[in-house]
Amino acid sequence: MFDYTSLYQSLQKQGLGDFADSIKEKVDDYFAHLKHGDVPKWQAAFSALPSVQASTYNLQSEAVSAGSATDINDADTQQLVESLKAIMPWRKGPFNVLGVQVDSEWQCQLKWQRLAEHIDLQDKRVLDVGCGNGYYMYRMLGAGAKQVVGVDPMLRFVFQFEAIKKYLLPFVTAESANILPLTMQDLPNAASKIRIDFDTVFSMGVLYHRRDPVEHLQHLHYCLADKGELLLETLVIDAGSEWGELLEPAKDISRNKRYAMMGNVWNVPTVALLEQWVKQAGFSQIKVCDISTTNFEEQRGTEWMVFHSLQEFLNPDNPQETVEGYPAPKRVILRCQ
Repeated sequence: MFDYTSLYQSLQKQGLGDFADSIKEKVDDYFAHLKHGDVPKWQAAFSALPSVQASTYNLQSEAVSAGSATDINDADTQQLVESLKAIMPWRKGPFNVLGVQVDSEWQCQLKWQRLAEHIDLQDKRVLDVGCGNGYYMYRMLGAGAKQVVGVDPMLRFVFQFEAIKKYLLPFVTAESANILPLTMQDLPNAASKIRIDFDTVFSMGVLYHRRDPVEHLQHLHYCLADKGELLLETLVIDAGSEWGELLEPAKDISRNKRYAMMGNVWNVPTVALLEQWVKQAGFSQIKVCDISTTNFEEQRGTEWMVFHSLQEFLNPDNPQETVEGYPAPKRVILRCQ
């Protein structure tokens, strides 16, 4: 369905042949057993994307941009909009594709602004775990990364990523950025003894979905080269609140096991407890880069994401709480070596 040959060959050249073989086996198995009713629709939309060469690109602007409206005629623009909307919802962004503004639910440039000053990605190999549709991956390339590998099991997001990438070629090469339709658990861990060695690993919006947060952090640690760096972003609660050191929404039957209408939220710690987990996983030199409460500027519904968003997730009578009565979403970014 998608060709990862250039990625595998690149990893082989870097002396990471065992890693390439491992993920190729997992990817091949994923597609061999793929059963998703929307795949034909997504494939048709992707195939119908106009064959237009973008004249410019910008991976450093707030909206990742490929080309302009002058590169495409009106009929192709209409087809472009139809194809991109056929693979909605667009959770992450924004993007500007040949003059078409893809107004995503999350205004990810705001989070990128909060973390960009704390990282140096020049000539780095980067792994982005739970990457979604790859908005941050493109920003990483714009910040100088030489190769970015994303991991996300949601095939819709891979189609969105490839749709944007179609108009960024040859500016973004076939080997410099790829999303594998896998989970973190599909990547080699310490028991496999397969070398991976990324310079930087991002895990943003993933940890609270893991039953065992320390195990997840240990796996991230294994994916890093010596002196590598982890950028970790996750939900937290304030210290000294009525909730103690840790929220465990997925265990709370009285609140339907949900947090801000999300299922599968297992762990929302204080920053202090989170730092303990990070140290336990083997990291040091931990820096708190940012703590921000999510607001309606950063997350909201749009015509490109027409389902429930932050406004529905919060208590209408008290926006400091979720609809379940938990503290409203607050997120921390940690940088760890």
